[in-house]
Amino acid sequence: MLLLAFVGLYWYFDWVGGFYKFGAYPSPSRLWIVLPTIEAVAYSALVAWYDSTIRSTNTVVSRLIGRVGEYSYSIYLLHFFFVFAAAKYIHENIMNLSNFYVASAWAFVMFLTMVPIAYLSFRFIEAPFLRYRRRYAVSAKN
Repeated sequence: MLLLAFVGLYWYFDWVGGFYKFGAYPSPSRLWIVLPTIEAVAYSALVAWYDSTIRSTNTVVSRLIGRVGEYSYSIYLLHFFFVFAAAKYIHENIMNLSNFYVASAWAFVMFLTMVPIAYLSFRFIEAPFLRYRRRYAVSAKN
């Protein structure tokens, strides 16, 4: 229910103009003060629900999702170098991206394109430094 309310809030926010057209640019709305906290609560609830209800399996799909999760920080850091140029190129040279479903399909294609780039970043930049991290998890031994 919380996640449905979160999606509804974002739908309404987008419907009234989002960040760019909600009053002025940048938006003077006080919503920006609490929006990160609202997002954190919604995402935390999703993770808690997933962690308590979904059983971990060792299937191919589960391993692929785990790998993408492992590369997610690299995807997050590097996507800024590609996303805007790719969207502009696709919109101007291939097809109109004003339809939500078309844009979502292209976003998925671009996400798949980012995975090999993120793998390289993870493998050669992140992984060497991860060897020096300390483990903070405490295991209870009976």
